[in-house]
Amino acid sequence: NVERKYQNNVMQNNQLTEEFGLDDNLHAKEIELIILYIIEQMTDRRREVFRMSRFDGIPNAEIAEMPNISVRTVEQHLYLALSDLKKMLAFYLSG
Repeated sequence: NVERKYQNNVMQNNQLTEEFGLDDNLHAKEIELIILYIIEQMTDRRREVFRMSRFDGIPNAEIAEMPNISVRTVEQHLYLALSDLKKMLAFYLSG
């Protein structure tokens, strides 16, 4: 599973711990689950574009080869997805 591979890579490299200044692996795992939940709440197309970009490492131009999607639309989906993630993480982390 691509998502599991990405998750394992993030956890092995301590990216969440470093990025958010977390000392606690349990807290990092909780953040990871929140991120996955937020991704699941995205529209189908946005989730698909986000996964292709972030989990599969597919360039925007290649994603735009899908039917009915331009590079600009790909960029907009990614911008909005990352914006949603930042807002929701800020909400969860402030509580």
